[in-house]
Amino acid sequence: TYAWNPVSSPLSQIMVLQGGDYKVEITNDLTNCSIEKIVSVVEIPMPIVELGNDHKLCEGDSVQLENEENNLGGTLNWKGLKLGQLGSSESIVAKQSDVYILELSTGGDCNAKDIVEVIIKPIQQVDLGKDKAFCSGEEVVIDAGATSNELLWNNDSDKEIITVNEGGQYWVTLIDGNCSSSDTINVTEYNYPTIEWENNNLGLTACFESIRGIVLAVKDSVIYDYAWLPNGENSNSIL
Repeated sequence: TYAWNPVSSPLSQIMVLQGGDYKVEITNDLTNCSIEKIVSVVEIPMPIVELGNDHKLCEGDSVQLENEENNLGGTLNWKGLKLGQLGSSESIVAKQSDVYILELSTGGDCNAKDIVEVIIKPIQQVDLGKDKAFCSGEEVVIDAGATSNELLWNNDSDKEIITVNEGGQYWVTLIDGNCSSSDTINVTEYNYPTIEWENNNLGLTACFESIRGIVLAVKDSVIYDYAWLPNGENSNSIL
């Protein structure tokens, strides 16, 4: 005969739903001899894994994934459907599109898991190219490249190509839904050089049969590149 406490049952085994000490008294009906045994049942709380909502990010962005529930202890295991095993840290940083899975085990058959999908949206990268320079009075063209997305320049233009006649810094932002990319270019405007002759020798005439020659010289007040015609000299003076 079996007598259980605190659960009342005459059977040799019982089903329990909570932790605690359970005592059974076993009696031999022929001899009336009995024996008692106590078994302790430890109830391990069922772990909870909650990764939150799915994430839609822009190219270049990332999101930190972690269990939103405060479980004490247990073994963590991160993995991605495409990326495979990702370690056992408290959190991970997702930079690629994938379905991320977190499994938590606290021992025995007490396991839990959750999944979250991270989608990284590619975006066209705008490129204005290298910095440009032009001479005063002229114009320079800046091209953001062909795109079907919205463009916004710092000069309020929304065109793919702009033409500017002033030096400065120009930037454009490409907008694709909640994602964007931008680039900046520096445009330098140069003034035309002014030529000043030394010794007021502009318009000189000379009889080359009587003298060896005349020195023509430009005042070298700033650093320029020189090109004389027709002889091709590149210094600031010629003979």
